[in-house]
Amino acid sequence: MTFLSRNSNQIINFPLPSTKVLLAACDALNELDERLQTLEVFADTKISFLKRAKKEDLISLATDLGENPAPTFSKIDLVSLNQENKHYNEDDAKLMLETVVTEREKRLKMATEQERLKIEAENARKERLKIELELEKLRTTSDGSANPKLEKPSCYQLTKTVPSFDSKNGDITLFLSLFERQAKRAQIDAKDWVSGLLMLMPSDIVQLIARESEENFDNYNYIKSVLLKRYKLSTEEFRKKFFHHQKNSEKSWREFTFEISNYFQEWIERFKIDSF
Repeated sequence: MTFLSRNSNQIINFPLPSTKVLLAACDALNELDERLQTLEVFADTKISFLKRAKKEDLISLATDLGENPAPTFSKIDLVSLNQENKHYNEDDAKLMLETVVTEREKRLKMATEQERLKIEAENARKERLKIELELEKLRTTSDGSANPKLEKPSCYQLTKTVPSFDSKNGDITLFLSLFERQAKRAQIDAKDWVSGLLMLMPSDIVQLIARESEENFDNYNYIKSVLLKRYKLSTEEFRKKFFHHQKNSEKSWREFTFEISNYFQEWIERFKIDSF
């Protein structure tokens, strides 16, 4: 192979490389090209798991890394935020993200299950009420209709005289006292009290009662003890209610007196005071 020197205008002869050398050079270039492609694919794979992640999971990952991502951040912003964190490590980030996803799916599963149980309990409550109404209708159209005095009182009557219980803000002791007074006044059979109680309870308490055994399910005193143990107010809460309870226009003075007396009685019972 001949080249002309630019400086001295001399003709320089270089020997042509052999075919073997050329083939080796081509093989080396091909191998280098393949390695570059592999590195590019690997580099893309390293961040693709972040790109595939959900936005809420990227926010959780960034929070775990000590960042404070705003809900308005885009996925691209969140990917960059995670990668640029000083504590970011590829392998650790994958494990953390897997944990975040697992916990989110677990929370979603629990929420779905709780909603299902809530719906089932509510349906069971409605079905039980429907059965009670059907039984009441049968009693009315049977021999009892000919002799109203012998008709058995229905616990459905309690829904007209006792307000439904609020498990978040209500006083279970006061509620049960009112329930028992009205049940006795309506001459409801004691063995039907739990049925009447279920009609006035929210779904979370219906679920609690539904978990009891068949033997205890219709035992009012047992169910009462369970509810008192779970929802009864503390001594300090009874004291506050006694001092701050006020009458409203919807209640009579008789009802107000009953409520405040109940708060006082529960308060002093905690201190085992039996004389003044």
